[in-house]
Amino acid sequence: MKPSLLDAKSWYPLLDGNRWQYRVYQQFADSTSIWYYASEVVGDSTMENQLSYRVLRRQKLTGEFLADIYLRCDTILNTIYEYQDTLSCPNSEIVIADFSSDPNEGFWQDCLGFDWQSSYYYNELDTPVVIMGVTNDLYGRIYTYQHELGMILYQEDEVGINYEEKLIAAEIDGSQWGEFYTGINEIRQVPGDFGLTAIYPNPSNAAVSIQYRTPSDKIRVRVLIFDLSGRQVYRSATISSSGNHEGVFIWDGLNSAGKPLPSGVYVATLETITSRNSKIGSPHKFTLIK
Repeated sequence: MKPSLLDAKSWYPLLDGNRWQYRVYQQFADSTSIWYYASEVVGDSTMENQLSYRVLRRQKLTGEFLADIYLRCDTILNTIYEYQDTLSCPNSEIVIADFSSDPNEGFWQDCLGFDWQSSYYYNELDTPVVIMGVTNDLYGRIYTYQHELGMILYQEDEVGINYEEKLIAAEIDGSQWGEFYTGINEIRQVPGDFGLTAIYPNPSNAAVSIQYRTPSDKIRVRVLIFDLSGRQVYRSATISSSGNHEGVFIWDGLNSAGKPLPSGVYVATLETITSRNSKIGSPHKFTLIK
């Protein structure tokens, strides 16, 4: 059966509890890192565009949280969308997989006007595999999907950035594929000029000052705050870093809905706003006492 005749949900099974583990290779300027993270479907979320998406909660083996991924499967158009809130595509979505046309023939455009194309083949187990993406002189973004397994490879190339996620294990509808890596060792060379530098006062019974540092005066960031269960309770609006590469964000102790959070221990981190490979700084714990 041709991949175009298989529905999008069967390509990316986004049921609650399904999880994937990826090995990541990332090269950013003169920094190289190799690490692992797990991604699990944890429910639904309605985003600012008023559409509902499946939430993929991502966490490194060291316990550090990565930015959630929001995916939407359109069974009528037979496509998969990813929610975007970047400088180039604010509060929008892009098609990351289109199974409505015959592979090797169809193409579509993203919010940047780039043409995406697709092709397919069958692996050694006679399972359909589809490669979809866009490549040009400045930008490359390629997804590879295996039927009934989901994304098995993601690659992104931009000026100064090389990034790859390769699937090593998954648990889909109770069945396991591959072997999960359980170690926490990572090969990392991360510049020391990015992330949170201080949170004060700590503990606090009112507003919290979150001091951060960025490597570029043109970068856009936001502050993320989680509770100890890993649930994201707050995400700031976009912050443009100052010319001296340092800044302070004042958080009032309210969640994203504007409601006061209870006393407890929370985790704050800094996220760059670029694309899927957004960089997350080291987490910092702090305590609210009310």
